[in-house]
Amino acid sequence: MASAKKRLKGQWIDDLHGAVGDYIRIETFDGINRGGKLSGIRTRTIEFNGEKQDVPTELELNGDPTDTVNISSLVKISIGT
Repeated sequence: MASAKKRLKGQWIDDLHGAVGDYIRIETFDGINRGGKLSGIRTRTIEFNGEKQDVPTELELNGDPTDTVNISSLVKISIGT
């Protein structure tokens, strides 16, 4: 059972990377709702159990490198809506 949960936890990262170029809607913890084309994902590399992993830190919207949303401020992400 625990391994299934681990796969689900990592699946959202794969889904997010697969959504680059798609329309997304996001909601932040302070109630701001936004939508736009996911144009990039900024990551930080961490070492997890001896293996390097890229962890998303920010989402870039609408092809604008200055229009980013910090992952830690999100409470909801919807892809393709």
